[in-house]
Amino acid sequence: TRNTQPAILTVSLAIQVVLEDWGIVPSAALGHSLGEYAALHAAGVLDFSSTLKFIAKRALFMEEAANEKPGGMTAILGAPEGIPYEVCQSLASRGVIGVANYNSPTQVVISGEKELVNEAGALIKEKGARRIIPLAVSGAFHTSLMAGAEEKLRGELVGIPFSDPKFPVISNVTAAPYRNGTEVRELLPRQITSPVRFTESLMKALELGFQTYIEVGPGAVLTGLAKKTLPPHARIHSVRCVASLRDLLVNLSPKGSAKAEQEVTHEA
Repeated sequence: TRNTQPAILTVSLAIQVVLEDWGIVPSAALGHSLGEYAALHAAGVLDFSSTLKFIAKRALFMEEAANEKPGGMTAILGAPEGIPYEVCQSLASRGVIGVANYNSPTQVVISGEKELVNEAGALIKEKGARRIIPLAVSGAFHTSLMAGAEEKLRGELVGIPFSDPKFPVISNVTAAPYRNGTEVRELLPRQITSPVRFTESLMKALELGFQTYIEVGPGAVLTGLAKKTLPPHARIHSVRCVASLRDLLVNLSPKGSAKAEQEVTHEA
């Protein structure tokens, strides 16, 4: 965790710089957990050094919390709506268990104490889930088992100025745009222990009128989730390598597709 988070963030911000060089700049942004920091940087809330510093601290604190209070996470695919939440609620009196990520209409992730997560997964499977996939993570992220990390990160942010976003950034915690920099400082620590409301966040972006979505980072998982969440007319792309950048430019500028392909190939 302490190595992965800063690495993913750095790659994401580097890709953002490349996109800006090609004149592709966001009008709004959102992220999935760690990715929210990249979104905030893109909106001018934090500069690069501050963003990387906070992510390094966040990763360290989350790893420490995971070592102190071990847990696990399991992805639930194709469960009847509401069933994962209901099952987790039925087990909550015995320990920490809950829905950590609302990823798409057909995918959520549950998180908590390993024994309860395993039990919940089996129960959800019995109630109709198509597939249950234990995740290779180091802790029960986005649950109260991360409370120590939330408290430590809040201490790091005290007195640090956060600029107001220059365009809408949709919060994982509220699934609504941040109102100002003060709210960013308040909600970022809470994000560690709160569910990631990614599905609602995408629908909020759609409600705000956005039709083109570009995933920036070393993968395309969120692109797949967005395609399962947004309507067919939404334009959804990912940029994670030179080939995917070329594909994006060709799709966004069909008249200049040959020129774009030639220039990207040359610069690569």
